[in-house]
Parts: sequence; C-alpha cells; structure tokens
Amino acid sequence: MTHIESPDTADLVAVGHAYGQMEAQMACAMLESAGIFAHPQTRQTASVAWHYTVALGGIAVLVPRSRAHDALAILADFKPERSRPLPFWLVLLGVLTLLWAAIPLPPSGYFAARRPDRVATTGDGR
Repeated sequence: MTHIESPDTADLVAVGHAYGQMEAQMACAMLESAGIFAHPQTRQTASVAWHYTVALGGIAVLVPRSRAHDALAILADFKPERSRPLPFWLVLLGVLTLLWAAIPLPPSGYFAARRPDRVATTGDGR
C-alpha cells in the first residue's frame, strides 16, 4: 500500500460531483488506487442530511490541480451501477411511499466535469 500525501487545500479542484455516498467513495478509491490524492468534499453533510445533497451541488470529488487531467481520464468511463436491479413493483412501492410521506427521493449518480480545461476551483480560486 502506497502512502498518498495530502496537498495544500487551496490547490484542489473539483473533477466531478457525486450525489450519493457510494459513488463519491468509489470515485475517490479509483483515483487513490492510481496514486492521486482525492477528497470527497461535503461528504459528512451528505451522510447526515442527505436531503441537502442536491442543494449543496453534490459531493465534489477534489484532486490536486496538477493531477486534474489525469483524474478526469481515469474517471471518464466511471458509471456506477447497481449489482442487481430491484424488481419494478418494489421500486414503485418505495417511490409511492416516499411521495405519500412527503419525503424526497435520495439522490445518486456521478457526474464528471464537462470541460477538463475548466475544472472548478476551490479555496481562494488560484
């Protein structure tokens, strides 16, 4: 196991956004296995108050600016899928129950940055 040193937090950029804990952790694990430091921003807020995830813009996957293009190349084909789809009747029952109780559906999915030359910055925008 290699040790990945964490960079200065002002030098981190977002290479994508996940709307679920699982997708964010999978994206970070893929990057860290390639030796790229990755940090899922707002991970704690999304785990405690998942209904705020969309309002916060998802869980940003942050990497050092110098490795952003490498990270985008690694995550280009990352499309998380469920291991086994749920039966339609169970999904319908769950959705109707949540709508009846006025509870929003939990978000999920991973969305990469659209333009690698314009990755979002964090911190003071350097």
